[in-house]
Amino acid sequence: MLGFPIHAFGQVSFAIRGGMNFSSISFRDYKPEKKLLQKVNAGTMLTIPLDDNWAILTGPYYSGKGVIFTRSIQTNKIDSFTIFLNYIDLPVNIGYWFSSEKENGVTLFAGPYLSYGFNGRMFQRERRHLATTHLHKVETDKYKRLDVGLDIGVLYEIKTRYGVRFDYARSLLNTRRGFEQEKNIVFGFSLFWYILPQFKDRGGTPRF
Repeated sequence: MLGFPIHAFGQVSFAIRGGMNFSSISFRDYKPEKKLLQKVNAGTMLTIPLDDNWAILTGPYYSGKGVIFTRSIQTNKIDSFTIFLNYIDLPVNIGYWFSSEKENGVTLFAGPYLSYGFNGRMFQRERRHLATTHLHKVETDKYKRLDVGLDIGVLYEIKTRYGVRFDYARSLLNTRRGFEQEKNIVFGFSLFWYILPQFKDRGGTPRF
């Protein structure tokens, strides 16, 4: 990043974002019945323009992940498990901006992300008993702290001030310790609003 033109850093746009995640976990060793877990996402979004069309999209944000599943197809639906995983994600995406009329625009982006898992829990409901197991803790340590994956998506800017963003993110490495193989899968939706000036046409008059 030190090699980027200095004027590009003067045009960095800063936004806050928030929305919903619809997450799941890919199990390699068995195929349980699953359904998407709904959790929130919230944080920041930095846009660093490289030229009139290309830009880097980054910024740390909270991303809730996990899944709801049953042990097997034969298991009654009341015997279910819910895994909650809490991460701080840092994507580094390369985006291409398509301008349109009325200062609106569409950006397609893709790139890697790095996640830090700070805690989590697993609820096991078996008949009328509910047991809680803590994850990301020293005493259990079932999941790795760091997760690396790929993030792709699209965002739509409205009047270069606010907009909507859609993400699809998937782990590239195993997130579970031991022999079991698990990977996070997240479909994300969020709204964002620029609170620092966004530059018209990536190089024109700043808008406040």
